[in-house]
Amino acid sequence: MAGGFLGGRVFARYCQGPEEVLPLCGLRLEGVDCVSFDRLHVRDVRLVMGSSRSLAGGAIPSGPLFPRASLLVHGEELGTFALPHLMRWAWYVDGGMEGVPGDRIAAFDADVELGVGVSLLWTPGHTDGPWSPCRSGSGWACRRPC
Repeated sequence: MAGGFLGGRVFARYCQGPEEVLPLCGLRLEGVDCVSFDRLHVRDVRLVMGSSRSLAGGAIPSGPLFPRASLLVHGEELGTFALPHLMRWAWYVDGGMEGVPGDRIAAFDADVELGVGVSLLWTPGHTDGPWSPCRSGSGWACRRPC
């Protein structure tokens, strides 16, 4: 009982999800063209991209959160997710990409420019394929993943 109270009321921080936030910005889930994670470890991609297979526990296959979006992912990270090294397997969600439609995955193998002034720069670190979002203007501003 105390664990539920402390975990659910004291320590937990609840945030709004995309389905609540995007309309506040005048956007719709159906209007999102691409999604990406800076790296795939500890991510269950099926929860965002949908899956044709049942999730653990026999749950019915989930539909995509963003119905039109493609997943942008570095090829090195995609390869690591498919066959993680023995020292890294515990960090990847087992089956976390099973049933995700392959035609909705857009892999890239170098830095990629998403549009004028917005890029994803490959910044390998404790995983093989993380990227850092960068924008240019009067100068460059980048955020390196932890």
